[in-house]
Amino acid sequence: MDLTDSFNGIENELRGFTKQLKSRRTEPPGQESAEGRNVKEINTKLNEANGSLEDCNAVLQSQIEASSRAMGALQELLVEVKLLSELPQESDDIDNFMREGGGGGPTVKKRISKDDLKDLLDLSRTLKDTVNLFESVETLIRETLQNSQRGAELAADVQDELDRLNRERGEAERKRKEEEEEGQKREEEERQRRKEEERQRREEEERQRREEEERQRRKEEERQRREEEERQRREEEERQRREEEERQRREEEERQRREEKERLEKQRISELRQRQAEEEKKRKSEEKQQLQREREEARLLREEERSWRPVVIKLQDSNEPEALFGRDSPGCAIRAPEGAFIRDEIRCTDASSLLRPCSFPASEEVAGRAVRIEAIGRSELGSSYGGRTVQWFLVLPQSAGKSPGKETVLYVYNKNDTSWTEVPSDEIQQGGLPSQYRWFETRMSEVPITIVPVVRWKVSRFNLTQQGAEIVSPLDSRFGLTIPGDSISQNNASFAQSFQVRPISQELIDKLRTDHPDSYSGLLTTSFLLVHTSSEAQPLKRPSEYKLHLPRSVSNKNYSSNHAENFSAYNEGISRRSSIAPRKQSKRLDTARAPSETIIIASIDSTEPTAQWNALQTIRDYEKTNTEKLNVRISHLSNSRRLLALRINKDFDVDKLDEICREIESNMEIRTVSLIVRQSTDSRMAVVALPSNDKKQYLLELLTSKGFKVVSEPRSPELQNEVKELKVMERQNLSVELTGNITSDEGQEFTLLFNSNEWNCLLLNLSPKDPYLQKSFPTHRGFVQVFSELQPNRIAKQQVQLAKHDSDGGKKPPWRSPFVYKSKDAVTMEYLRELAMDIQDNWSILADQLGVSKERCSAIRNAYPEQSDQALEMLISWLKQTIVLESKTASLIKALKACRFVQLANELRQRELLLQQES
Repeated sequence: MDLTDSFNGIENELRGFTKQLKSRRTEPPGQESAEGRNVKEINTKLNEANGSLEDCNAVLQSQIEASSRAMGALQELLVEVKLLSELPQESDDIDNFMREGGGGGPTVKKRISKDDLKDLLDLSRTLKDTVNLFESVETLIRETLQNSQRGAELAADVQDELDRLNRERGEAERKRKEEEEEGQKREEEERQRRKEEERQRREEEERQRREEEERQRRKEEERQRREEEERQRREEEERQRREEEERQRREEEERQRREEKERLEKQRISELRQRQAEEEKKRKSEEKQQLQREREEARLLREEERSWRPVVIKLQDSNEPEALFGRDSPGCAIRAPEGAFIRDEIRCTDASSLLRPCSFPASEEVAGRAVRIEAIGRSELGSSYGGRTVQWFLVLPQSAGKSPGKETVLYVYNKNDTSWTEVPSDEIQQGGLPSQYRWFETRMSEVPITIVPVVRWKVSRFNLTQQGAEIVSPLDSRFGLTIPGDSISQNNASFAQSFQVRPISQELIDKLRTDHPDSYSGLLTTSFLLVHTSSEAQPLKRPSEYKLHLPRSVSNKNYSSNHAENFSAYNEGISRRSSIAPRKQSKRLDTARAPSETIIIASIDSTEPTAQWNALQTIRDYEKTNTEKLNVRISHLSNSRRLLALRINKDFDVDKLDEICREIESNMEIRTVSLIVRQSTDSRMAVVALPSNDKKQYLLELLTSKGFKVVSEPRSPELQNEVKELKVMERQNLSVELTGNITSDEGQEFTLLFNSNEWNCLLLNLSPKDPYLQKSFPTHRGFVQVFSELQPNRIAKQQVQLAKHDSDGGKKPPWRSPFVYKSKDAVTMEYLRELAMDIQDNWSILADQLGVSKERCSAIRNAYPEQSDQALEMLISWLKQTIVLESKTASLIKALKACRFVQLANELRQRELLLQQES
C-alpha cells in the first residue's frame, strides 16, 4: 500500500507540474509567471520525482523477481494443493474423510495420519491465504506498472515541455544577448560619437582660438597700417601743401604771363578781325559779283539752251517697215548749240534686244524703242561754255499717250551688271520735233549710251524716320499709308519706302467671273492693288494703318439683278417674321447691305514664286457703318507687301483665295493683242503684225490704204485670214515662223519683242519654197505661226497664199528633185552629177547594164530635153530600184567596165579606197 501511495503522490506532483507548464505556455512572450521564475526549483522537484520513480521501479523489479520465484514454488505446490483440496476443511470432517477414504486413495490413507492431516489443513489454509495474497500483489504490481507507464508518459510530456521551455529560454537568451550586444554597440557608437563631438569641439575651440589670434594679429597689422597710412597721409599733405604753394606761385606767374599774352593776343585778334572784316567784306562783294555773274551766265545758258534746236536722228537698223508707214522712224533727238555737230556724226541704232522680259517689273510698259547712241570720234557730247563743259540734251520719243496716275521715266542701260537705272528727265514741247510723239529729255553724260522710255504707275517715295509718315496715293486719295512717330526703334535711322496703287477694273473681274464661274461666283468687287516696298523688314513699336477703298456697286447687270432678287427675298422674309411692312427700296440697289456679304483683306509679303496670298483680316459688313473705307493695321514693315480687299458673299471659296489673287494679279499684266496677216494685191509682199487692241483698227485701215488685204479663195472661206486675239505680256518674246511652201527673203524665223506702244510689224517679201509643189492648188500656200517663250504650244496660226506665176510649174529639173540620198560609200549625189556630165552622150548604154528599163528611158527622154539631165535622172532611177544592202559602188564599177568606161571605173575604185582609208 505504501508503494501505491508513493506512485499516486508522484503522479499528482507530475500532473501539477504539467498544469504549471501549460499555464506558462499561455502567458505572453516577454513575461514570466511565479513558477516560470522558479524553473530551477521545478527542475529540482522533477529530478527528485524521477529519482523516486526510479527507486520504485527498482523495488518493483525486485518484487517482480521475488514474485517470480514465489510463483515457481507455488507451481510446485499446486500439485500438492490439488491433492489437499479434497481434504476436509474442518477437524470434524477429517474423521469422515478418513473413514470414507477421502478422495486421496489408499496411499494417502496409509501415509498421512490424522495429525498430519490437520497440519496439512492448516497448511492448505495458509497456502490459500498466500495464493490470495499473491493474487492481490500481482494485481497491485499490474496497477503499479500501469501507473509507472502513465508516469513515464507524463515524464516524457514534461520533458518535451521542458525542452520547449529550454529552446524558448535559449531563444530569449539569444535575443537578450543580441539586444545586449546591440545596446553595447549603440553605447559604443554613442561613446565614439561623444568622443568625436568632443574632438570636434576641441578642434572648433582650437580653430576659434587660432582665428582670434589671427584676428588680433590682423587687427594689430591694421592698426600699424593705419598708423603708417596716417604718417604717409601727413607726409603727403605736407608735400601737397608745398606743391600747392609752388603751383600757386607758378600759376600766379603763369597768370601774369597769360594776361600779358592775352592782352597781346587781343590786340593781335582785334587787328586780325579788322583785316578779316575787310577781307570778308571784299570776299562777299566778290562772291556777290561772282553769283551775279553765274546767275547771269546760267540765265544766258538757259536762254542759250532754250534756243538750242533739236536735231532728229533717224533710227538705223530698225525692224519697223518704213515703206509701210511712209516715213522715217525717229530714233532720238539731240539738243545742242547750232553747228556743234554734224548729223552724220551721231549714230542711233535699235537696242530692243536688251529688253529682256525680266528687265523691268511687268507693270511697267516700254513707251518707245530702246536706242543706242554713238558718236563718231567723241567720248562725250558737250560744249564749252564759260570755261566749263555743258552737256547736251538727249531727247527720246514716247509713243504712249497720257494716262492719269502714270508717269514716263527714262532708263539707262548699265553694261557692267546688265541692269537699267533711272535718270532724271523732263517732258518738253519744242518746235522741230514730230508732234505725234511725246518727247522727254535728259542730259547726256558719255557715249555710247543705251536708253529707253518707260511708262509706269506713279510711285510715292519717302524716307521713314522717327517723325513717321503719312502718304496719300497720287492716283486715288482714298488709298494711303499712315505711320505714326516713334514707330521705329533706331535713332537717326532712315528707311527708303515706296508706295504705289495699281487699278483693277471691274471689267476684268466680270471677265474672270464669266470665264471661271465656279471660282469667281462669290466675288463681287475688289479694291485697287496696293504695293508697299521697304528697303528692309522692320518691326514697328506703334501700329500703323493702310487706308483702302472698296466700292459697293457691281457692274455686271445680270449678277446685280440676281443679287438684288436675293436681297429682296431676304427683306420680305424679315418683314413676314416681324409683321412690319418692308421699307421702300431706293432705285439704286446697295448690294453691300446684304448680311451674307463679307470683306476679306488679302496680303502677300514677298515677291518669291512660292509666296502665297493669305487672309489678313475678315470684316462683316454689318460690323461697320461705312465699309467703303477700310483701315488695316500693321505691326511691321515688309520688304515687299501687296494688299487687296475683296467683297465676297457666301458662295466664295476661301480655300482658292491664293489662286484667285494670283490670277487677278497676272491678268493685270496681260495685254490683248491681235495677229494680223495681210498681203499686197500687186506683189508678193506681206505684213505680219501683232499690235495692241487700241492700235488694231488704225493699222487695219492703214494696211487697206496701202493695198494690203486678205488673200483667199472664194470657194475656201475657211482659209480667210481673220484677226485673232492673243494674250501676251509686256516685253514678251514672240517667235514668228513661216511654214509650208512659203519662205521669205529675210528668212524663215523672226523674233518680236512685244511692246504695246509699238506696231510690232514685219514686212516680208514672200516667195514659194518650191514652185513645183502643190500643183493641185491654184496658189502656193503656207502658214504664219506664232510661238511664245512662256508657253510650250503654238498660240496662233494664220494662212498665207501666193498667186502662181507663169514660170511656176512645168517640168522639174533633176537638181531640184526632192530625192535625198545619204550614201556611206563613194556613190553620192555629187558623184552622180559628175558622172552624168561624163556619160551624157552614151547614158543609154550604161542604162542597159544597170538594168533600167527601156520604157523608163523613153519617159526620161520625153521629160528632160538636156542629155545631162536625162543621164542624171537615169542614175537616180537606178538608185531607187537598187536593193538597199547591195553595194552600189561594185555594181556601178562592173557596169562601167562592161560599157568600156575603164577610166571612170578606175576613178570610182580610187574614190572608194580613199573613203575606206579615211574611215
